[in-house]
Amino acid sequence: MSSDAIKAVARQFNEEVIEKANRGSFGALIDPDFVNRSAPRSAPNGPESMWNTFENVLRPALTGLSVTIHEQIAEGDKVTTRKTISGTHG
Repeated sequence: MSSDAIKAVARQFNEEVIEKANRGSFGALIDPDFVNRSAPRSAPNGPESMWNTFENVLRPALTGLSVTIHEQIAEGDKVTTRKTISGTHG
């Protein structure tokens, strides 16, 4: 997969999953063996745990949630995205 293609997948995840809460895109983009390395040690760290965090913690806390991508860097099969997630805390 090219660097541009990898960046496009990361962009799609941010726009479709984080911003729009598209469950179908989440299922299509996340490998069933995904491990969330940023989850607290005592918390589950699989795909469902990540979806639950988005759906039950992040989205209820921020109405009008939006993702702004500032920069993406890809090397080999890895990509990092510098972004801002914003919304109104309510």
